Amino acid sequence: NNIKVAVRVRPPNQRELGGDGGSICVSVPGSKSEEGVVSVTGSKDFAFDLAFPFTCSQLDVFLPIGVNIVQCAYNGYNASLFAYGQTSSGKSFSMMGVNGTPLVGLIPRIARLLFNVIASNTERVSHVEASYMEIYNEKLRDLLTTVNRDEELKVRENKQLGVHVSGLTRESVSSEFEIISEIDKGTRNRTTAATLYNAESSRSHAVFEITVQSKYIDPITKADMQSTSRLALIDLAGSERSAKLGSTGVAFKEGNNINKSLTVLGRCIRALVEVSKGKKVAVPFRESVLTWYLRDSLSGNARTTMLAACSPVASNIEETLSTLRYADSAKSIKTAAVKNEDPAQAKIRELNSELEELKRRLEEAEQGGGGGGGGGRSSVTDAQKMSNDEKESLMEELARQMEMLGEGGFTSSKLNASKSRRTSVVFNGTGVDTDQFPMLTCLSKDTMLNHAMAIPIIGNNFKIGRSGVSGEKNGFELDGMGIQARHCSFHSSNGGAAAATGDKKNNSKKPTMKVSLCSANAAVYVNGVAMHEMDSDDDTPSLTLQHLDRVVLGPCRLVCIYLTQPMTQEDKDFW
Repeated sequence: NNIKVAVRVRPPNQRELGGDGGSICVSVPGSKSEEGVVSVTGSKDFAFDLAFPFTCSQLDVFLPIGVNIVQCAYNGYNASLFAYGQTSSGKSFSMMGVNGTPLVGLIPRIARLLFNVIASNTERVSHVEASYMEIYNEKLRDLLTTVNRDEELKVRENKQLGVHVSGLTRESVSSEFEIISEIDKGTRNRTTAATLYNAESSRSHAVFEITVQSKYIDPITKADMQSTSRLALIDLAGSERSAKLGSTGVAFKEGNNINKSLTVLGRCIRALVEVSKGKKVAVPFRESVLTWYLRDSLSGNARTTMLAACSPVASNIEETLSTLRYADSAKSIKTAAVKNEDPAQAKIRELNSELEELKRRLEEAEQGGGGGGGGGRSSVTDAQKMSNDEKESLMEELARQMEMLGEGGFTSSKLNASKSRRTSVVFNGTGVDTDQFPMLTCLSKDTMLNHAMAIPIIGNNFKIGRSGVSGEKNGFELDGMGIQARHCSFHSSNGGAAAATGDKKNNSKKPTMKVSLCSANAAVYVNGVAMHEMDSDDDTPSLTLQHLDRVVLGPCRLVCIYLTQPMTQEDKDFW
């Protein structure tokens, strides 16, 4: 997807009309914003996706921009909107406006529409979080925190979260009133200052971020699906000339840092334009905090809209032309937005769609194969023209898709995929079926690693500890920081997993499971309780375990105990 670019020309003010260069030189011809043409006196016309004349209302801007952003978020895609332009060009007015009046801006309108859309679908469950931050003098600050407001935050990156801000306050919001309250709170904390052009000039870049997590039923597979989308709504500080604004002291330093980050942003846009033409160019995202945060918005997993704001009068023509050229170059930048959902479930849905298409083509081929044309049909379909070899190839593809989906359709395929990800556990050279109970499974924030390894508890005294110990081997060998040679042992009342005794009936009898420390230096936590800190008359403290208890071995290895059966849907909802 190319970045969508819109231009808004603000109305001239009395100071501009009464001074030198007060004539109108920028206009949007026509009455429709979709025409996207901006005319500049003495220069060529510029063509954009959208263009708004200074007679347009806040609602006129919201309908073609804000509605599309909410639609992206609701459907599981990341979306970004950032406003760019010179200082006092109307960026903050377009993004925030005046709350509680018809002049309210894009961010509050998007937040309200999002909750209205969520409330309209009772079959879909959504959880919404909001965060608000500013980039002031190249430092990230949290606008929603009540303590350590001047603490500098860092932009981080990992495979699970992508580019994100570590330590940022994320407030859970359940209604449009709560999210508007968070917007107002953050706006009050934002850094502003008076200049010759604006009584409340933004001295920082502000980012309001909304995260939407949704659970719903897939209309094709009828399976439970989850998606997570992120909306980044960014009000950039305006580029400025110190001589025009009369900036001195702190304001002069602030202006320099604003211009520096916007200069790097311009270099990134120029480099991305070259990349879109197939050239190999290094994009300097890391040279500024702003561009590093905007990396996904400019070239990653997001559907991005740029709103360029400009003044219509001749006294600001240089800044206006710079803004329009800037926006014109951004049109050719491409992003790669994908739906943020479980990749395994998305693949299964894709296979189901292919399967239905293959069935349809085969049915058409069979209907047209024996009758010589199908009676009153005016044309012969492609399916009727298929040769026997093509039909055979279709049948083979159909069989392959059916095999991938599994005999039981989606449910069985999901279970098979989950089981295939599990690592086989070997005890003393003997492989054990990982579906035996009781067992331990690993837990992880990464959904692909979660429950990826199953450890059947074998025998009445199943020990976990380091490899290479003298004497009897541990039942499961675990090396790493904080793990002792003999770390802990699990005691079962009925001999542990049925694989240990060969008695399959043992699985029907609910065992009693205890965990004991094997070393005074061993750290074991059960549901957050530190066993090594418990008061006990015995030298080796022990605890009785319940089904689905969480056990931490050492400082960071988290496992879950299953006593007699796998996790039910009720268990999943509870945990």
